[in-house]
Amino acid sequence: MAAGEVVTPEILHAEFAALRCDIRAEFQAFRADMYRAFWIQGAGIVTALGVIVTVTSALD
Repeated sequence: MAAGEVVTPEILHAEFAALRCDIRAEFQAFRADMYRAFWIQGAGIVTALGVIVTVTSALD
């Protein structure tokens, strides 16, 4: 958009629609990263619990 251009409702609508798409894409990427982190943490917790159970069972 040029500096001297008049802003119309159509231009504002288009700009907001583009911004909304950008925000959605960023949020989807963030959500995917969070799910991946939760899966990795969950796998680590399950593995640690498995090791603890195995070790304590072996000591009995």
